[in-house]
Amino acid sequence: NLVHVYGQYSVGKASGEDLARAAVDCAGSAANAAMMVDGVGEVEEAGKLGEEGVDCLEEGGGADAPAPSLGILEGKSATVSQKGLDIVKAHLAQFGSFPENEAMIARLQAAMEAGERVSGADLSFYMHELAESTLMKGGMVYEDAHEAALAKYDVSRFSVYHPDVIAANPASFGDVWRNAWGLSR
Repeated sequence: NLVHVYGQYSVGKASGEDLARAAVDCAGSAANAAMMVDGVGEVEEAGKLGEEGVDCLEEGGGADAPAPSLGILEGKSATVSQKGLDIVKAHLAQFGSFPENEAMIARLQAAMEAGERVSGADLSFYMHELAESTLMKGGMVYEDAHEAALAKYDVSRFSVYHPDVIAANPASFGDVWRNAWGLSR
């Protein structure tokens, strides 16, 4: 089953009941989870099932946890270009509108307009979406492109959304996301 969780997908070999419990853990509430579980909402059959389970249960921290790993992007920054931003926007548009993606795009747009470089979660999101877009244009399916983009930069899946975006969208991000950044509820 393929579970849509906060603008990302996860592949796993779990029963509908297991996925429901995992979705509640990820979503933070049964009401949010209802939108994500087969028979109630957004679960689709995947062509290839992995062993990972649900994305949001693989990592997490706690209040004292360090920020999610930025891998090879740690300590680096980049300039957002109009061309790069257009690629990210077009890539994400194919999945529909998600407030958390729109907020990240707004952050990139603001940095570009101010002539500021991006780093941390903003850089992780930007580079991840550019890599994912390139891989998908080359014929890779979303699930594989998503994982390959994370692996390319060796980043945590929790590093691709800025903590301000996570805090501003509590219905979209469960405790595990907040814990990964040391955010309180």
